[in-house]
Amino acid sequence: KQWYQRRVRARCTRVSLGARPEPGHVTPAGLDQEVNEHMRKQIEDGRSEKQWVKSEFIHRLTLRFKCPAMETDFQRLPDNMFKYYLACAFLVFLFIGAIQLCILPIETITVASFTSALVLLSVAVVVAMATPRFCECLKQFSHLISENYRVRIVLAIFTTLVVYIIAIVQIVSCKCEDKEPCDHTSPRDPENKRCDYPMYFYISGMLAMLCSAVFLKLDHIIKDILMVIAVLIYIVIMHFGRKDIFDAFDNFLLFPDDKVINTNDSVEAKREILMLKEYGTVYLLMLALALIALGFEVERTARMDFLQRRHAAQKKDQMEDFKTNNGILLRNLLPGHVAEHFMGCGKIGLYHDDYSNAGVMFASIPNFFAEFYAENDVNNNGLECMRVLNEIIADFDELLEKYKFNCIEKIKTIGATYMVAAGLTPKAVYDGADTDLDVYLCNLCEFAFAMQDCIKRINKHSFNNFQLRIGINHGSLVAGVIGATKPQYDIWGNTVNVASRMESTGKIGKIQVTEESSCVLEPYGFRFEPVHTVNVKGKGTMKARFLIEKKGMPA
Repeated sequence: KQWYQRRVRARCTRVSLGARPEPGHVTPAGLDQEVNEHMRKQIEDGRSEKQWVKSEFIHRLTLRFKCPAMETDFQRLPDNMFKYYLACAFLVFLFIGAIQLCILPIETITVASFTSALVLLSVAVVVAMATPRFCECLKQFSHLISENYRVRIVLAIFTTLVVYIIAIVQIVSCKCEDKEPCDHTSPRDPENKRCDYPMYFYISGMLAMLCSAVFLKLDHIIKDILMVIAVLIYIVIMHFGRKDIFDAFDNFLLFPDDKVINTNDSVEAKREILMLKEYGTVYLLMLALALIALGFEVERTARMDFLQRRHAAQKKDQMEDFKTNNGILLRNLLPGHVAEHFMGCGKIGLYHDDYSNAGVMFASIPNFFAEFYAENDVNNNGLECMRVLNEIIADFDELLEKYKFNCIEKIKTIGATYMVAAGLTPKAVYDGADTDLDVYLCNLCEFAFAMQDCIKRINKHSFNNFQLRIGINHGSLVAGVIGATKPQYDIWGNTVNVASRMESTGKIGKIQVTEESSCVLEPYGFRFEPVHTVNVKGKGTMKARFLIEKKGMPA
């Protein structure tokens, strides 16, 4: 451990002293710098408005998405705040009604139109804000309004037009009696039908334009069209339709005691000041421009937020896909519990584990390279031979996917040799039994028989004569992951060496096990040939037996 720590410190020291890293190697400092630079760039891009206004996804003026599918997704977004927008528009309507009923002359058409509009807008607000406790039927309509973009557009346009009509109807219906000066100091006579305060007409119009602006998520083009039409109507009314009302009020301001208004003095005086209809027009135009700019900015922000959320969702999906693919790849390289150790806990460093009892098996195809493999033009310089070997190994891997072999872990393949071990998984089960040595070893032997059956099927379909030579042993070993790059899971110990010798000293087509392992397997119905001795390099003479068959599991 101390030696390993010294190596790590020495490696970090070389990096800190400016040593040139290996090609393709990213130092921790360089990685942090790259991540910080990427985060800074993303933040700056998120703050940049021009990036989104000039985005390849959005038209600069209409703010519509160039992709129809993206525009459809944006319109399908539910608007849970629409009912509050509708309530704000209703409040604006009440203010306009209060101005007309309290300050301006009361007309029958005014009362009738205000009452009708009050009923219609009240119903719309009640339906939009309905809750299940209030009425389940109205709740369905409320859900339809918040979910359907076209319904929201129709309802918003209807509400705005109703408010515009209420704001305009009074100026169309009021009378003008300019033969007598207006007394602005005395209380308003209910019987007085004169338009003594025409400035409140365009004030009502300004409030009506605010009504269309409160629908924040309504298409800004629709709001702009409604406001432009309203401003034009007011300009026509003030300068042409009811010009007499505003001229009468201007004459009163200039000559409060003079009953004759068509004099040269009055004309000269009017030229020196801005008339009511003129600065009313200026106010309406300024407010309209401000609300148009506000609507444009609000919708731009909403679409920006939609793009960012969509981009974030795509990044999240990509990260989930990467995580899934990495997990699959890691689980193909490492055993499941080892992959979880690195992925779940996030631990980095040496991984190892000690096992007191585990089974190890080596299975090779000795005649593959001796008789079958050749490099010539017929088999594409050995490529077709390697394709056959890959099919054999893939069939062996497929056997491991069966539930009964879930406690067996593939370690690696070396040429035409297949190496597996049993008992390395923390919680392996076999037919309801506990995970002990007997189960592991029995499972390993059954897997050896399954491999023999598999190679027979391959020989039958490929017209070959491949034979397996298998060696099995059990005992203590050490398992771990080695390597900072391209890590590999492997096992070490005397048990592994003996299992390898059982395979190399065995006979083609047979399964050779150590005498100790045969003693464990015999009670479970496995039959063996008599004991024989083999000369094992580094071990001398060892007793071993050939596994013949399995009668069945004991009761």
